[in-house]
Amino acid sequence: MLATITDYKQKITLIQDSGIQFLDFALTPESDTELPNKFVRKSANGPLLRLNYHEHNGKYSLMLPGAAPEIVKPEFSIPLEQSLKLLNQIWLPLPFLRFTPPHTFIRGPDNWARVQILTLDTPDQDGNTLRVTLAFDTKVYPESHDNDYLAPTENDIKTGLSFALAYHNEDLAEFLDLTWVDGWLRDVFTQQAAEQEERTARHISASLREFEYQAHYLNVLALLGSQLRIPEIKITTNTLQEPAVNVDLILDVGNSHTCGILVEDHADESYGLNQTYELQLRDLSEPHYLYNALFESRVEFAQAKFGQQSFSVESGREDAFIWPSITRVGHEACRMALQRLGTEGSTGISSPRRLTQRSRYRQNNHPCFLAGLPSGKSSLFVG
Repeated sequence: MLATITDYKQKITLIQDSGIQFLDFALTPESDTELPNKFVRKSANGPLLRLNYHEHNGKYSLMLPGAAPEIVKPEFSIPLEQSLKLLNQIWLPLPFLRFTPPHTFIRGPDNWARVQILTLDTPDQDGNTLRVTLAFDTKVYPESHDNDYLAPTENDIKTGLSFALAYHNEDLAEFLDLTWVDGWLRDVFTQQAAEQEERTARHISASLREFEYQAHYLNVLALLGSQLRIPEIKITTNTLQEPAVNVDLILDVGNSHTCGILVEDHADESYGLNQTYELQLRDLSEPHYLYNALFESRVEFAQAKFGQQSFSVESGREDAFIWPSITRVGHEACRMALQRLGTEGSTGISSPRRLTQRSRYRQNNHPCFLAGLPSGKSSLFVG
């Protein structure tokens, strides 16, 4: 089912080194089809700048830091609807940068946040037509780390620095100019324009020269910044005053279905089993969906991807968004099994419990291949 939407406070806290954390949002976008989003190039080599519309005179202006708005003539016009269709269900890098109130952004961290938008076929129970999932890699680097501009650092925790979404021109310039970000956006646009809009290679090449790919990205950022209440984020760690809470995972594994609960163990308090929660599974292939009921025991092996890993590595950070397991279970595993072409070999196990009960499997290793890769490209042995 679709993830439950939380009414987040203005500031929220994530725990240091707690893996990849997700925030979910929902909305119905407000857009004026008669006044599509307008852009100009900062220079012949880009990047694009988003223009502000003034209803009282029907003109567009460019906001400049420390100066009065400049009235300019738009060069490009890209509707939000086209951007949402083109970038539907695509992980994108997100400029969630160091922030000091009221409106000052400090460079970095550039490679610790992602966003994916899903356009729903039918509105959800609250009438929303879009789902938005943000993902944050909570790995924290030591102070004075060589890549402190790519990920949060211990100094950010000590100083209590916040992180916030940057979506205005003056806050985005350096981020959009990063080679790996530009390459990521160009690659996504090239692939999606060919598949979704059936554009020719010549048409795509001309659009790239006009920086259309940046226009679509800026449309998405403006949507997030102006129509969602995305909170500021702080990262914290356990202290003597606020120690970590131990959590036990209890699984009931059956031949066909499995269920689980999480039990918090508060050292100074006796709650018994009152502090328990149903185990929730996030669908990593379709991250807008969560499952907390009885789920299928089937296991599939596949690497979790949070966008263009090659461009992420190009940033200088090789450990960003590394999911700690190649195991998928439940509804996601069943869907992946149905999507197999049949030429990959075995990519999963229908019943792990049965496997552990058969002694002959303990004596013989059976190869399994990672789903989504050609047969023989990457394998592991189960036994």
